[in-house]
Amino acid sequence: MTLRRARADHAPTGAVLLTARTMQKVRQHFETETTHRPSKAMYAALADIAATLAEMAEGGAEQKIYLSSLDPGIGKTTVLSHFVDALLEDNSLEHVGVLVCVARLDEIKTLVHRMGLPAGWFACYTSDAQVNALGGDTEPNKARVLFTTQQMVERRLDGQSFAACEVFHYRGKPRQVRIWDESWLPGEGITVSRYALSDLLSLLVSGGYRRLADKLEDLFFRVRSIEDGTRLEFPDLAQHAELNAVLSLVDSPRDNAEAKYQEQRREQLSLLWYLSGRTVVVRRDGKDGNAVLSYRDTLPEDLAPLLVLDASGRVRETYAEMEKHRDNIARLASAAKRYDRLTVNVWNTGGGKSSFERGSAGAKELVEAIAATINTKPGEEWLVIHHAASKRTEDIPAGVSPLLPDASKVHFVNWGRHAATNAFAHVKNVILAGTLFYRPSQYEALGRLAAGMKPEQGEYPLSARKRIELGESKHGILQAACRGAVRNCDGEQAHAADAYLIASVRSGIPQTLPELFPGCRVVRWAPVKRALTGKVKEAVEYLQRRFSAPGTAVVKFSEVQKVLGMSAANFRRAVRQHPAFVAEIAELSLVEWGPKALFTAFKRVDASDFGFTPSSAQ
Repeated sequence: MTLRRARADHAPTGAVLLTARTMQKVRQHFETETTHRPSKAMYAALADIAATLAEMAEGGAEQKIYLSSLDPGIGKTTVLSHFVDALLEDNSLEHVGVLVCVARLDEIKTLVHRMGLPAGWFACYTSDAQVNALGGDTEPNKARVLFTTQQMVERRLDGQSFAACEVFHYRGKPRQVRIWDESWLPGEGITVSRYALSDLLSLLVSGGYRRLADKLEDLFFRVRSIEDGTRLEFPDLAQHAELNAVLSLVDSPRDNAEAKYQEQRREQLSLLWYLSGRTVVVRRDGKDGNAVLSYRDTLPEDLAPLLVLDASGRVRETYAEMEKHRDNIARLASAAKRYDRLTVNVWNTGGGKSSFERGSAGAKELVEAIAATINTKPGEEWLVIHHAASKRTEDIPAGVSPLLPDASKVHFVNWGRHAATNAFAHVKNVILAGTLFYRPSQYEALGRLAAGMKPEQGEYPLSARKRIELGESKHGILQAACRGAVRNCDGEQAHAADAYLIASVRSGIPQTLPELFPGCRVVRWAPVKRALTGKVKEAVEYLQRRFSAPGTAVVKFSEVQKVLGMSAANFRRAVRQHPAFVAEIAELSLVEWGPKALFTAFKRVDASDFGFTPSSAQ
């Protein structure tokens, strides 16, 4: 029995009728205005969304976060639009207000246009005057439907209940129907790097807060050498100065670049004051140095009942953590979307920001490979999702475009904005130029937030942190790939498309693709043919011979070093870390491996371990 049916046994008659009217409109929309014909399971899942909204309107919903994780393109937003239409037609529910919370301002414009609400029935409450003007002169607390951003909700509700926040009321009472589009979390993970602490020292000294600066300096040196995973009490900075007084030290910016930097300093200061006197965890973030972490809840419990529409709900581990530890998630009915017409081409090489380091040989190779792949289909449109350019990161659009015969057919969207538009839903070729990765401290802070586990409550398991990390990668890939044609579907089948993914098997991402896109075909993508030379060539040829021998599963580093006549340090630097060697052993289905924490050998893995469809392993 689905959750919708279980609730329907106790639902008020009005909710059942409102659900029926909504679904009648939804069916008519699909049958007369689109080619999409949802499967029986899809219609059941869409009806579950409608039933949840109807129960909110009738006041019968439990105080839960209702999660619909239907894949993109099935019709979640369509149900929302037609539910609001049905609600406004029901005179018995004229006292019921609707709150729609979205991630970006552009989405408000899209929803307003799509829903076609008459003037006077809706308002927009954001920090942008142009977006607010879409609602005309209607005051927010007099509009049946109020559109706002999630950032505005978090800002206004931080520290108070939803019931007490009058700006989100309708007719003097909290709006009963509340929708949160895309990712939902009850607060924010907090991480402050050691280097961020050092950046603030001169600001405090110049502002006359010498004792405060000394406290931070002591923490700066202490965090440097402290053992990974240690819990410690953060200094009580608030006893030395008020936050607002310290924030006043941050100068007004002279340009946009400085404005961003100054805003980051204000955010860091605010986080430090929040952490004052609290227990934090120290986590080692590799070359980024150590960081302290915790989290804070920013959204009150009485924001529930809340409907969350997040296609990534089936792959993000944050929801599983909330479901298990906070007991606040109610999953709505699901329905499979098949990706039998999707081919995912995987280039088994590093795709993090460091792989695109500006000016590096590796970044040059990646850029040229992306252009070469696009040029295999010169008459077709492409979408490239890439890391944003910076002082340290290569400008992908600037590097790729000159290598194309017709750059006008190629669209570029950077990670971070990859879920912000459906303008490319007609594009059949999508390149995911790398993937987003965060620091270990950020994954742990996110996991602790989802689980509601404060640092003083003990150690957050490494296994849980790894699940959070992989879940966030799957979330990014699902959202990015579905910016293209595969977003669309006819019945349960997604439209035909080709996706190209740069991701190392070490990340665990390639192995998840069959789960992420059920029915898809995963094949190797090898756009670069390298000419091997010197010790790299010798090492590759030796490994080929060794692993061609029956029964060879592992070859130790020390064995290869001895054959090459190299020290361990030189072998690591000149061979194991050489881009050509890394790429070549990946092609041989070899990975670095060790029985414990350190890698000590090369090991062969099956094609299925890479996520490849068996028939395409070679």
